[in-house]
Amino acid sequence: MVKPRKPVENVEVAQKPDETPEAATHRVVMAEGARHAVAGRRIAGQAFADALNVPAMTRELGRQSKLVAKGDLSAQEYMLVQQAQTLDLIFTRMVMQAEPNMGEYMSAAETYMRLALKAQAQARATIETLAEIKNPRPVAFVKQANIAHGHQQVNNAEPAALPPPTPDPIVTATLSATVDSLARVSNSKSGKTD
Repeated sequence: MVKPRKPVENVEVAQKPDETPEAATHRVVMAEGARHAVAGRRIAGQAFADALNVPAMTRELGRQSKLVAKGDLSAQEYMLVQQAQTLDLIFTRMVMQAEPNMGEYMSAAETYMRLALKAQAQARATIETLAEIKNPRPVAFVKQANIAHGHQQVNNAEPAALPPPTPDPIVTATLSATVDSLARVSNSKSGKTD
């Protein structure tokens, strides 16, 4: 009989020459995936018993992160395919659970069907995410977007300098006559004459 290994939960912290032990710990916890490895070990611990090792998981998360940074998303694509398959299995299981309850226990059947449809929706969303990764939509950079109800003209060019206004002879004559008549009225009230 194979003796199960003792799980390793301690995180290995390699201190760089120019950093304090506290800074090294913070660097590892914040950047290198150690906290995710600890969480993953706790979540998967029952399923995988003592086979998980936090330092090894931390190194694997770091390796996968470097691949993603280089543009290699194959591990994430595999993960999405597997998640979609698992969600489809959950859908099938919930439909099978709902079927015997239909008719007599409608609330139980409805609960199972709701769970089935949620699993189906999540599977669809997972497949859409995978399709988006494999075939990203083209991105268009638009200088200006204008949304209007009806006709609208947009001029994106710089506005041209306007010429100085030229006086209109009719308007000028009318204004002069108005100012003169106002001045006469004002002078007649005050008793002055021109």
